[in-house]
Amino acid sequence: MIIKLFVALIAMLAASHSGFAAPRYQTHASIYQTVTHFVTGKLGESANYDIQISPLDNRLKLPKCADQLTAFTAHNEPLRAGRFSVGVRCSEGPKPWSIYTTGSLKIMQDVLVLTRPVSRGQILTRQMLAIEKRNQARLRGGYFSRIESVENKQSLRNLSAGSVITLNNVTDAVLIKRGERITISASSPGYNVRMQGKAMMDGIKGQSIRVKNVSSGRTITATVIKPGLVSIIQ
Repeated sequence: MIIKLFVALIAMLAASHSGFAAPRYQTHASIYQTVTHFVTGKLGESANYDIQISPLDNRLKLPKCADQLTAFTAHNEPLRAGRFSVGVRCSEGPKPWSIYTTGSLKIMQDVLVLTRPVSRGQILTRQMLAIEKRNQARLRGGYFSRIESVENKQSLRNLSAGSVITLNNVTDAVLIKRGERITISASSPGYNVRMQGKAMMDGIKGQSIRVKNVSSGRTITATVIKPGLVSIIQ
């Protein structure tokens, strides 16, 4: 977690004067701290993010709050990556007040990227994949965070090294193609028979497809197991 305040000097000055009389005005450092605690509380301490809070006008003087400051978002909107606006409120004292602060939030997300270029139709292997942290605000959605989710899928287009893999650029690989000679495995408790067949349609792993028994000429439905093999469980 990285937290950046453009007003570090102000915070240091506020701390250095802590031994003097209590200030009449609310320190800007305490407002920044309230915003930071609010944001980190929403995201969780384990998240990987970067907060940058824009400094308040130095001329702004707010009465010292008699109680703890509270932070909020307009209409209780959730925090998202990118620009944000967080309000800070003082509800106690002779002159309650509230202001809005602005800043930017960069959330770093683990995503799968390509370590090398791939061509359309190419099968993705583990050696082609890596996990990197990317700015969530720049991700379009539908990304993957686990290698197992993408391994052995097929690329739908040409992709360059470093590309983030999304739902829109991969699909389940076609393991059996229409017209291909295949093996049909028929099994039930106690026996297993294999026969030669012909695929009548394309198929991905786990899909039920029509196949023809070459010997009998009969067309049946079988489940794709791996390249060249389908199974019938009786």
